[in-house]
Amino acid sequence: MKTELQSNVLTASTVRKVLPSCLIFTLVQSMTFMVDPIISGHFLGSNAVAAVALGMPLIGLMISFSAMILHGGFLKMLSTMGRGDMEDYRRIASITIFFTLLVDLVFLAICLFCTDSVLMITGALKASPEAVVMGRLYLRTACWMILLFGLGSALQLIMTSYGYQAYTALASCTCVIVNVVASVIFMTILSGDYRIAGIGLGSAFGTLAQTLVAYFSMRHKKISIKYRIYPPNKKNVTDALDMLRLGFPASADNMLDSICGSVVNNIILSVFTGGTAVLALVTIIKTILSLVRTVGRGVFTAGEPIIGILHGSRDNEGIKKVFHTCLRIGLVYASVLAAILIALQTPLLRFYNISDNPDGRTGLIMTAISGLVYVVIYVFDSIYEATGRLSLAMLFAVVPDSILYPLFIPVLSKQFGITGIWLAMGYTFIPFFIVFYLICVVINRKFPVPLERLLALKKQECPTELDVSIPTDAENISFVSENIQKFYLEHGAPSRVAYLCALCMEEIAADYLAHRAESGTANEKSYMDIKAFHDSDKIEIVLRNYDEPYNPLVFETDKESFSKIGVTMVQRISKEIKYSYAFHLNVVSAVIKT
Repeated sequence: MKTELQSNVLTASTVRKVLPSCLIFTLVQSMTFMVDPIISGHFLGSNAVAAVALGMPLIGLMISFSAMILHGGFLKMLSTMGRGDMEDYRRIASITIFFTLLVDLVFLAICLFCTDSVLMITGALKASPEAVVMGRLYLRTACWMILLFGLGSALQLIMTSYGYQAYTALASCTCVIVNVVASVIFMTILSGDYRIAGIGLGSAFGTLAQTLVAYFSMRHKKISIKYRIYPPNKKNVTDALDMLRLGFPASADNMLDSICGSVVNNIILSVFTGGTAVLALVTIIKTILSLVRTVGRGVFTAGEPIIGILHGSRDNEGIKKVFHTCLRIGLVYASVLAAILIALQTPLLRFYNISDNPDGRTGLIMTAISGLVYVVIYVFDSIYEATGRLSLAMLFAVVPDSILYPLFIPVLSKQFGITGIWLAMGYTFIPFFIVFYLICVVINRKFPVPLERLLALKKQECPTELDVSIPTDAENISFVSENIQKFYLEHGAPSRVAYLCALCMEEIAADYLAHRAESGTANEKSYMDIKAFHDSDKIEIVLRNYDEPYNPLVFETDKESFSKIGVTMVQRISKEIKYSYAFHLNVVSAVIKT
């Protein structure tokens, strides 16, 4: 058995483990905002659907803004966790929750006290009086989901950062189920126009259930962020603004998608004879596209936390292996889903009442296959977002779907008719990526382009100058101190500091091995390594142990089972030493001034 820490242990097995939960999570998340229109249309009629259509856009826009804060905070949390800095992790988590709730309270007040003005913006002037009355009731009840959804999503992201995606999926599933059940119950209790308020209350209760499940899941897994309100000093305000910067690409993509949808509708109505029928067909195929894109979103959700942790520990090789793993597994899942959709095309087309439409059949097949393209988009996007390459993340997220898609429709439609819409809808990323790759070839003057350059992993920003793998069944690990001492001396550290630090890191590694042998409960596939980085004024050493959680920095002073002298020494001579645990990875990070 190999006993060295290999990044694929943290990638292949982890991605395979969390991907099913992430697929469920992304699918359910996409269903969250479909529940109210479906229920209102089925039980209450066209005016109720119009009422939901008046209120939902603003709620969706406000939640998108909250999601920008949450996603930015999530990326910062992952980076601090990868550095083993749990104190900073808790600070960032607290700021994320506080900032989200503060913004959501403002949005909630707007919906409650400026209801009529809001409805005018969303189209109340052109709606029937009955729809406006119902829209007012719906908005004032459903708007509570803004606050609850923000809090629940924050707790879910904290669970995700620890690797508990199954609990995140459970919370989202609970949200949808409670939403449906509560909406039906409230509609039964209420009467007249107030029945639409039952749907709004159902949404609020659904997000409340989501928040409670996430909270009690954290309690069950003993996750505590020690929440407190931090003072608005320069550091905390800067981090809050940085959350907006980091979370902007994903939110901008959602906003531009909405704008792009309106543009595409107008293009279709202008270009095609009988444009209304074509628009209806495109709308149906888009629902299939939403399902197809779930695989890409699932891979994104599964891979991004791991990438963020590896980026925080400055592990470029690990990030590249995550890229390969996510791409490989995502393409397999997308291929299976495409095969299933193509095999079931007849009943699916019959369900949508377009079984006799050859364009619908072509659209379904081409859309199903385009899932493979979207996997590639989301994998690149997850790398760029988690590593802070926001301009590239924006480029990949926005250009193919929101810019090239509407531009290609009139061009391709002239040559291929309605099939041109399917080509533009699912395959504009291909010419975009060809141009992007050729630009990378010119910039790097290399063909093929090295993967680290394609992924924008700049080695000069995170040089791994020492990388020592430690066999977990080794009887003698003196080579650890020898390598670390040599590294310190080469970078100008005093010989005494070099000797003590090398000895202490070896002691921590030995402490893990001793704990593994003593407990007898350690992971059979346990791995360990030590990475060292030299910056201008300090040396950072990161020890990573793939195993069950164990913090060597917390111990009883009178414990006699094995020595803690080395651990005590490294705590005293380090500028800072920190511990974190996520995705079965213990991380101890020590910083020593040179």
